[in-house]
Amino acid sequence: MTWDNLIEGLAPGGPRERPHPHKALLLIYLLKRAADGESNGVPFEVVERDFGPWLAALADSEAPDARLPFWHLQGDGGDAWRVEPPVGYELQKGKDRPTKESLRQLGARGVVAGRLWEAVAGDRKAARATAVRVGQRWLKASQAAAALGWFDGGGEAPAGKGGASGPWVEDEYVPLVAAYMAMLEDELAGRKINKAEVRRGLMAGALGSRSNGSIEMKMQNVSAVLHGAGLVWIQGYKPLGNAQGGLFREAVLRSAQENRIPRAAEPTADRDELDQSVRALLSLAALIERPPGNPVPPRVLGAAREEIVRDPNVTAYVLQRAQGTCERCSCPAPFHRKSDGTPYLEVHHLEPLADGGADTVENACAVCPNCHREMHFGEGSSFPLRP
Repeated sequence: MTWDNLIEGLAPGGPRERPHPHKALLLIYLLKRAADGESNGVPFEVVERDFGPWLAALADSEAPDARLPFWHLQGDGGDAWRVEPPVGYELQKGKDRPTKESLRQLGARGVVAGRLWEAVAGDRKAARATAVRVGQRWLKASQAAAALGWFDGGGEAPAGKGGASGPWVEDEYVPLVAAYMAMLEDELAGRKINKAEVRRGLMAGALGSRSNGSIEMKMQNVSAVLHGAGLVWIQGYKPLGNAQGGLFREAVLRSAQENRIPRAAEPTADRDELDQSVRALLSLAALIERPPGNPVPPRVLGAAREEIVRDPNVTAYVLQRAQGTCERCSCPAPFHRKSDGTPYLEVHHLEPLADGGADTVENACAVCPNCHREMHFGEGSSFPLRP
């Protein structure tokens, strides 16, 4: 039996294909105890007192019960986890688990198989690497990041809502930035993120002395660093300047490089570069936020003539808005692109950019090639768009 066997052996909780996150979070709690040099064998009352608050902060249910993973982890990995004594408990009515009172009265304690415990006891690097595997296998990215933030931080009970004030320190950057990058990864993949859940997890862990508002503003500072570096950022965290110190910026950029955060689409006068940026934006599963565009797009001198700088975010937004249907004739796109299989539509500016038109979503529409040609050269060039 190895930790990997135990991780893979987690059984579903209830009528679900995946285990409840409670079991995975309990494993991370046990790994933290091992890394911190605690003795093997943890009384249920200690689990209830120390693990209960973290479970409440990090799990995705309203009233998580530390007793459930404590008891039901048995059997998931053979003899990897056992509760002592094994029998003699009063069962909860209609359930296959003991009551909390019975667990307390009999002094129940959970024990990790000796060989598993010895593999990580006092070895923070090995224990953390195992905790990472637990999170990657069974937790949402944002949940795993918050749990690892707690693993890296202190083990005391969650702080109240007051929170500390004053400058942030370098040790606080790691869990905050890791949680941000995990949320950004989810957003780019089109998965819903729960910012409040992540903040609660951070406040229950390494950032227990920080208030909800302080963490919220620091997340916006992360966005500001990414925005300043020309990288994408979480749309729900608008960039907020005045990020504290060079070390914070270095931590954000280092994490962005490690997580391969893509570059944001910048306005350009180069048609090939514009198309590449548009295709990259559309390849992301996340919805594109309505961009402000540019009411007066700048002009630059090209190799042969003056070129107009266009915002790929405007083009991508308009194409995504059309959902593969011409915004003039309401017909589906006539064909799909060979390169990526997306519906082929062209973006037309109602007031031409060459005549001083704005490069904004209000002045642009996605149309099929026939309508585009007609809008430029046909008698029906002034026909209205579909509502």
